[in-house]
Amino acid sequence: MYPSKHMAITRKIKVSESGLPKVGSPLDDTQYGQHTDALAKYINAKVAKYAKKPIATLKTVKSKNDVKGLLRIAKAEYKGVFKSMQTGVSRKIATAMFDGADKLTNTGRLRRDGSRKTVIEGLTKNVEFYTEAYFRRIVEPKLKSFVAKNKDSATFKKDFDALVKKSLTQAGNYWANVSDTVAGRSFHYGLLKGAEGKGHTGFELVAVIDQRTTPFCRSIHGKRFLIKDALEDIEELSLLRGKDVQHGPWALVSEGKASITEMKKEGFITPPFHCSCRTRVVVI
Repeated sequence: MYPSKHMAITRKIKVSESGLPKVGSPLDDTQYGQHTDALAKYINAKVAKYAKKPIATLKTVKSKNDVKGLLRIAKAEYKGVFKSMQTGVSRKIATAMFDGADKLTNTGRLRRDGSRKTVIEGLTKNVEFYTEAYFRRIVEPKLKSFVAKNKDSATFKKDFDALVKKSLTQAGNYWANVSDTVAGRSFHYGLLKGAEGKGHTGFELVAVIDQRTTPFCRSIHGKRFLIKDALEDIEELSLLRGKDVQHGPWALVSEGKASITEMKKEGFITPPFHCSCRTRVVVI
């Protein structure tokens, strides 16, 4: 996806006294965990509220065998879901970014940097893609199966409507994963922008080592990278569209298909590396 451009920092650099965890210090959960939770909670609440609205009429579908027509109507419901929460999602992503910058008391630099808007808009677009992907990958197969088995039912339209709405409110874990991805990228963009403004050039990845640690996070524990590379990567990741979003580096690690070399090549060197990732960034 991207050319291999990262180079590990080999020279000795004094660890920042900015209030960030020092290497070897006790670590709790992810620094951006509160933003993941806030975004996931917001999305779930908006989806639940939207699910109570009257759904699109099925009268335009002349036949129960018109599967494409039924799916088109159901898909329109999901597009409506994203539109109803787009502004709020964007604000939550921005809040995570400024909180990251605030870890180094450097939000002023971030406010003056026009690239932050591009990243926020891009990550919001990523959420839109994941919203549509949920319908395509998870809901659509269920609806197709339902139509095939129940098209002769006397309560077909009512039951189809109910299934569409039920599907909207059964994606809690899915939204948590999506929130983890975008909140993590936004937080670290702000953190590293703030660090760059303070004169820092690199960072170290520090994993929480215990029985829950994934093989990948064990393998990257203690690795050092350049801040400018990480910022460029997050900017590029926020601009991914379509299937490139779904098959990005985060997904590769989740599927156990990525090595450190592959991750450098793909262009992704900041957490989260997978769902519920606890690896931290320590500015150096």
